[in-house]
Amino acid sequence: MNGLWSDTTRQDTATIGLENGEHQSSVRVIDHHFNTSSLESLTIIVKTELPVLKIVSPVNGDVIAGPQLIKGEIQDDDFEAFQVFLSDLALTEVPIFEEDAPDNLQKIYQLIYQASARPRTATLAKLETKSRDDGDYKFG
Repeated sequence: MNGLWSDTTRQDTATIGLENGEHQSSVRVIDHHFNTSSLESLTIIVKTELPVLKIVSPVNGDVIAGPQLIKGEIQDDDFEAFQVFLSDLALTEVPIFEEDAPDNLQKIYQLIYQASARPRTATLAKLETKSRDDGDYKFG
């Protein structure tokens, strides 16, 4: 990795702790007769910086009803899509959604919008409040 060779291994290797940016990884194979393959290289990009989200409407503490447009801004240099979640105000964990997520996780964080591209306007999602119980909610 990055010009340094690791010890010979017979298992999968995970590389953690890399700094942000591009890293060059090279691999070659040596069999039990010491035949050596050609060198294969690939570039990986490590990105650990979180995107910045700012919701400007509705404003924190607003009482809303009916259809609402959730407006805001997402700042990131390389994201392609985004999701908008609705959760109980007391929840602070970041939602992780997978196809096989437990049913109780789906109830805690409600996915209200799945985008397939970056937003072109300030409108991030539309929320229909009539289908929700009265209460305090949070967008994320």
